[in-house]
Amino acid sequence: MSLGLPIVDIAPLVDPSSPDDVKRAADALYDALSSVGFAILTGHGVPESTIEDMRHAVRDTFDTPREVLALDTVVKGNYRGYVPLGYFTPNSGKGKGDQYEAWKLHNETSIDDPIRAECHLYGPNVWPRIDADVRGRVTTYWNAMTKVCDALIVALCSAMGIEPERILSAMDKPLTNMTLLNYPPTDPQPDTWGIHPHKDFNVLTILAHDPVGGLEVRTRDDQWIDAKCPPDALVLNVGDMLEL
Repeated sequence: MSLGLPIVDIAPLVDPSSPDDVKRAADALYDALSSVGFAILTGHGVPESTIEDMRHAVRDTFDTPREVLALDTVVKGNYRGYVPLGYFTPNSGKGKGDQYEAWKLHNETSIDDPIRAECHLYGPNVWPRIDADVRGRVTTYWNAMTKVCDALIVALCSAMGIEPERILSAMDKPLTNMTLLNYPPTDPQPDTWGIHPHKDFNVLTILAHDPVGGLEVRTRDDQWIDAKCPPDALVLNVGDMLEL
């Protein structure tokens, strides 16, 4: 087998051209997610400046003194804000904590929206208490990713032979979340992970992969492969909600 993730040019999906081109791209996307569960996306149409601005926003966040970030540490009932290093552990709290820190965000919902009575995960976001414009840069990137994700869902529905509205109608108020991640340099240690092996439970995950690398994917035959991604591409993986 190839020791790399499949590369899919989604330009015909985000900026539809001929029906034949759209079908070829949709089928290629479906094949990638059916066989590996991951794909490298090119032709996504997101400006390089938007991705770079987002990376700078992440750096600005984690260049902030930890005592400032800790003022907004996530709490039960409001999973928004700062996640300290080692906060989560695999296997229900057994083992060493994951060696990352994060800032958790969810789809912004007003404080008086009735849907908050249905699920406590809805609500307004908590933003880093710093002068740098993290919110503006994140929002621009978020909107761009939403456009890409919508195009991917429509394409996958087409490839599966179902009406896109069947899925899109269930996503009018999605619990989309975004995680700003920082993996501090650390010496290798036994049984320690940046983040422990896991699956995503959502529909789709899109990653603007850091050029430093480190992301690995486990294949069906239990091999770990590097998720090598060109600087101008995105990494996509399918979540449990879309698994058939």
